[in-house]
Amino acid sequence: MANRALWPGLGAVAALALLWLALPAGLLGEFVDWMMRAQRAYLAEMRAAVRALKAGDAMAITTLLAGAFTYGVLHAAGPGHGKAVIASYVLADRATLRRGLIVTALSSTAQAISAVALVGVMAVILGLGRAQVESGARMIEIGATALLVALGLIQAFRAATGGGHHHVHHQHDADLHHDHAACGHSHAPPAADKRSMLAVALSVGIRPCTGAIVLLLFCLIQGTFMAGVAGTFAMAAGTGITVAVLAAGAVFGHRLIGGVVAATDRAAAFQRGLAVVGWLAVAGFGGLLLAAAWERPSGLF
Repeated sequence: MANRALWPGLGAVAALALLWLALPAGLLGEFVDWMMRAQRAYLAEMRAAVRALKAGDAMAITTLLAGAFTYGVLHAAGPGHGKAVIASYVLADRATLRRGLIVTALSSTAQAISAVALVGVMAVILGLGRAQVESGARMIEIGATALLVALGLIQAFRAATGGGHHHVHHQHDADLHHDHAACGHSHAPPAADKRSMLAVALSVGIRPCTGAIVLLLFCLIQGTFMAGVAGTFAMAAGTGITVAVLAAGAVFGHRLIGGVVAATDRAAAFQRGLAVVGWLAVAGFGGLLLAAAWERPSGLF
């Protein structure tokens, strides 16, 4: 019975994969090319705004922040697996919309802080060059993505063996007058779930954004480092909004699929199966990120 309950979760994953594969290859390639061209254009616009700011044009900060925000939106919408990790986590952990938005906000904020801290320590304090900064970012990315793989596999094992904290509320008989408070039920996430949420958010977010590093280093050269810091957080806000939309879609998708089996005797097995699939997806996407970081030569983004 439990094995049969895995099929709805696997079917949902397969449907999304088929939808992606169904897109015409030429159209998909054109979209990706457009996204990359747009990001390069906004990076150029940000550089121009920084030069104008250095020349005394105070209003250029508005152009810089707007460009950084838009770059963040486009960067998150383009190729990359960080947002896929968060969507997989939402499905695996049966996260509410609130928790999905929290993990998105945490990861985006952490990404901005990571970029500022990395450039601040290595370039500003230690005086190292771009190649060393990028090499440091690569090492951080390797460690963070390795943590994602480990977390996904551990949580998948716990979900498969019943070690997780997921539970399903079944319809209680009206004559029992079930009282959640009397039974000690709480809808607050258990401590273990909070820890997994923080682990996912930090593992995704501690990987500094390449665009933010480029902006910060350019601003440092131009003597406008704090403008680069402001732009980095604007970039993180744009990234967060895009990923939040995807996380919300994952939450509502889970509710839609879960509602189909909620009234059956397979509901608990279905939730366990979806948790296993979701955490394995977290590990899988983490593995793809790890492989990409490992194969990339040091000093190159």
